[in-house]
Amino acid sequence: AYFRGHQVRKHYRKILWSVGILEKAILRWRLKRKGLRGLQMDTDMPSGPTEPAPESDNIEDFFRIGRQHAEERIERSVVRVQAMYRSYRARADYRRMKQCHNEAQ
Repeated sequence: AYFRGHQVRKHYRKILWSVGILEKAILRWRLKRKGLRGLQMDTDMPSGPTEPAPESDNIEDFFRIGRQHAEERIERSVVRVQAMYRSYRARADYRRMKQCHNEAQ
């Protein structure tokens, strides 16, 4: 049992390592940069000011788009509930379902 546990843990470490490498690659791809996190590329950088703004703009755009999608989903849900509230048949179905639930309890 001890040896089998050792084998499983050894295999688990390999999986964690590969997931870490994959995560680094995805983060680099998402941020549109070259190389991996710990690897510095030798490039001739001008001595002028650097521009970190495009990276932060990409991240801000990503979160802003995500927030817009969430707001759209909430808005669609509200419209669906309002339509159900206006519909006589939907209210009757809901009332019937609520009665069955109360009787079951």
